Amino acid sequence: MFEIELPLRTVPESNRGGEHWATKSKRHNQQKLLMKAAMRTCDIKPPCKITLTRIAPRPLDSHDNLASSFKWVVDSIASLLTGDRVSGRADSHPGLFFAYNQEKRGVREYVIKIRIESIELISNPPYGLIYKPPSIEEIQNNPVLSKKYELAKKICCKSYKIPVLIKKITRGEPHNYELD
Repeated sequence: MFEIELPLRTVPESNRGGEHWATKSKRHNQQKLLMKAAMRTCDIKPPCKITLTRIAPRPLDSHDNLASSFKWVVDSIASLLTGDRVSGRADSHPGLFFAYNQEKRGVREYVIKIRIESIELISNPPYGLIYKPPSIEEIQNNPVLSKKYELAKKICCKSYKIPVLIKKITRGEPHNYELD
């Protein structure tokens, strides 16, 4: 696992229409250079999950502004992890999975947190590569996963009267759960 926090202010690229091209270019180049310097010690190769967290005084719209604010960061990280030097193409690599989060901090505190984890994939020919779900022991040993698992079990069992999500989480292994 590779984790780093960098002092970087990200802005939504989709809402910057009236910005001068030189200002945009300067910001993009700074972000790319910072990523290249920060990623020198990262030895993880795809398949991996990259979690980008924006820490700032005000949150962005998580639907599209949050992802667009990380555009140049994502392009740089993907390019460095895959070795594909063509700008904007490396982030479509099938072994890279991106997740976006945001946290609120004090006034004028702008930071991004990058977390890269190696993941194990299973192949499913019609749909390509997918995550290998955690085993039931991994779920029980991890408090966050166990809480999500119990919530999913309640929702799934009460809504559909079949444990579909339970089967997905446990990789279809047999289980002894009472339906409510």
